[in-house]
Amino acid sequence: MIASMTGYAFQEFQKSWGTLSWELRSVNHRFLDLNLKLPESFKFLDPDIKSFLKKRVSRGKIEIILRLNLLNNISEEISIDEQMLDNLIRSIHHIKTKTQCDSVNPLEILKYPGVIKESKQNIDELTSDINNSLSQALNSFIENRKAEGQKIKDSLTEKLDKIELETQKINKVVPEIIETQRQKIKARLEELNLKLDADRVEQEIVLLAQKIDIQEELDRLGFHVSEAKNILNKGGLTGRKLDFLMQEFNRESNTIASKSINKDVTKSAVELKVLIEQMREQIQNIE
Repeated sequence: MIASMTGYAFQEFQKSWGTLSWELRSVNHRFLDLNLKLPESFKFLDPDIKSFLKKRVSRGKIEIILRLNLLNNISEEISIDEQMLDNLIRSIHHIKTKTQCDSVNPLEILKYPGVIKESKQNIDELTSDINNSLSQALNSFIENRKAEGQKIKDSLTEKLDKIELETQKINKVVPEIIETQRQKIKARLEELNLKLDADRVEQEIVLLAQKIDIQEELDRLGFHVSEAKNILNKGGLTGRKLDFLMQEFNRESNTIASKSINKDVTKSAVELKVLIEQMREQIQNIE
C-alpha cells in the first residue's frame, strides 16, 4: 500500500499523573526531515524518539509535538540543582550591575530550564508513558498517510486509464494519416504533371511515413502505463520510482506532439501532456 507524505494525527492520553498528547503533521519533502518539540525536562529523549520514527517513516517533513499537563502530585518530589541555581544567581547579579535592574522574581528563576529537578521515579514513569503513547500516536499517523495515499493511487489509476484511452485514439487514426499523406503526394505530383516511376513515389511516401511514425512512442507509452500500474499495486516506497517514470511519460508525449501533422493526434497529445503533468504533481506527495 502506498502512503502520502501528507498526514496528521492527534492523540491525548489520560494518566494517573495527568495528561499527555502527541500531535504529528507532515508535508511532502525530498527526504526525511524531523522537527521534534519536547518539554525541556524530556529533551534527552530526542535521539531515541527520532531513531524510532526513522524506522517507521522514510520521507516527508514531519513536525512532532509532545504536550504534558501534570497534576500537582507528580511534582511533590522535586529538588533544586544548587550548582545551576548558584550560576544563575551570579549571572543575574552581573546583569544587574550592567543594567541597573534590581528586581528579580524568584519564581522566574525557578522556571529556568534545569533549576528544578524532578525525582527519577517521576521521570521514569513519564518516560515509559511517553514512549508507549508515541507508538499508538504514530500508528494513527501512518494510517492517516496510507488513507491519503489510497486516494492518490485511485486518482493516478484513473489518469493512467485516460492515457490508455488517448493512445488508443491515436493508434486508430495513424493508418488513416499515412494513407491521407500518400494520396496528397500523388495528387500533388499529378498537379505538377511530374512523371515519376511508381517505385520512386513509394519511396518518398515511405520516407514521409517514417518521419511521422509514432508507433514506437505509443508502444513505449503503453509499457510505461503498465509499469506505473504495477508499481502502484505493489505499494511500498514508490514515490521516487514513479517520479522517474513520469520523465519517460513526458518524453514520449513530447515526441508524439512534435511529429503530429493531424489535428486529432495533436489534440490527444495535448491531453496526454495535461494528464502527465497532473500525475507528476500528485506523485510529488507519495512517500
